[in-house]
Order: sequence, then C-alpha cells, then structure tokens
Amino acid sequence: MRSAIFIILSVLSIIGTLWFQGTLNDYQMLELGVTLVLIVIALLTALGMFLAAGWSWPLAILFFAGSITNLSLIYWSSREAFLPFLVLLAWNVVALMFASMRAQRSPLSLYAMDEPINLENIMPIGKRSRARTAKRAKKARSKKSKGRKR
Repeated sequence: MRSAIFIILSVLSIIGTLWFQGTLNDYQMLELGVTLVLIVIALLTALGMFLAAGWSWPLAILFFAGSITNLSLIYWSSREAFLPFLVLLAWNVVALMFASMRAQRSPLSLYAMDEPINLENIMPIGKRSRARTAKRAKKARSKKSKGRKR
C-alpha cells in the first residue's frame, strides 16, 4: 500500500514537472536531464520498496526534495505559471512529508531519543580524574573557610 502511494505521488510529480518544463525558453535539455535523473531515483526507490529495503524511504525523501528544488528552479528561470507552480509545490511538499513519516530511524543514529544519556558512558572518570576532582573540592572548601574566619 505504501509503495503504491509513493508511485502515485511520484508519477504525478514527474508529469507535473514535465508539463511545467514547457514554460522554459532556455535550458530545456538540461532540465530534461535533471528530470531523467529524478525518474531514475524514483525507479530505484520503487525497486527498494518492492524489495522492502530500508534505504527506499530516505531515497524517496531525496526524490521529493529534488523535485521541489527542480520546480523552484524552473519557476525561477521562467517566471510564468505561478498557480500551477504553487499546486505542484504543495503536492511535492505533501509527498515529502509522507515520505518523511514513513522513513525509519537510521541504524547510523547516535542514540535513541527515548533512552536517557548516561554521562559516565560518554566521559568515564578514572582514578586520576577522581583525585583531581577531590583536590579541587578540598581547595574550594578551604578557601571558603578562610574567608569566613576573617
């Protein structure tokens, strides 16, 4: 079901990009190349979803972010068809949010947000550090006590 939603969202995004590309006067071949790269990314994402690979949804995020950037550059170059640009932009933003919600946590994440951080694991205190800390605390106490005697 999720992969079918992605395919529908990506096909409509690509069709909209190809239609919106017609407003360009210059750089049409470059834009066609960018669109072909986006199509390849979409096909790789669909293949990853078919294989149930963990990298498919992050690749979908990359696809929709690339589509948003591509649409913005097309509009910036042509300065025409503002309403279709807004509709396609909104469509891609919704698709990007959908892909972001479906993406799983990366195995490369440093720590889970629901686990407390134990500072001893980050910076263990050795015997020398404990001795220095004890000396500093003793000095601080002696300075406080000297200040009170005066």
